[in-house]
Amino acid sequence: MRAARNTLASVITVMLCALLAAGCSADTAQPQPGTDSPAPAFESDEAALAAAEAALAEFWEMNNRILQEGGAEPERIAAVVTADAISGHTDSLSRFAASARKQEGSIDFDRVALQQWYGSATAATVMVTLCVDNSQRQVYENGDLLDLTHVPARQAFEAKLTSDGEAGLRLDRMEPWPSLEC
Repeated sequence: MRAARNTLASVITVMLCALLAAGCSADTAQPQPGTDSPAPAFESDEAALAAAEAALAEFWEMNNRILQEGGAEPERIAAVVTADAISGHTDSLSRFAASARKQEGSIDFDRVALQQWYGSATAATVMVTLCVDNSQRQVYENGDLLDLTHVPARQAFEAKLTSDGEAGLRLDRMEPWPSLEC
């Protein structure tokens, strides 16, 4: 009986070793780098920066138009921001409209600098810093000019722009960037 147990244990051990060795054999196919990997989103840093500048220009053009029209139809901002950013922007523009405000002049931007970009043609992200210029706008509430001295004439921001591949870059978020002088 003892010999049968030793033989059975030896057979089981040999089978386990064979199974383990089969999983580690040199014949196992290794994944090969695919030739159909997604194309990069941009050909160069300059192309990523140019795309970000174009998307920011579209955003500020639409934002200014809505503010100049007293916040009317704030949902138009959806054409230039990501789905995640729509509600924040439409809420802000709706509050502007509810307070009977109207902007004259425009908010502008300059000094856009690329921080980084990553992704493919089907999903890309570009991070930039920029200076927003509020100096050429006035805001009126019920026809009275508001005091905007508390609003910096120029302020630095970091912006994240994303694309899902179907649409170009759109503004996802923009936050103050105090380490940059404008």
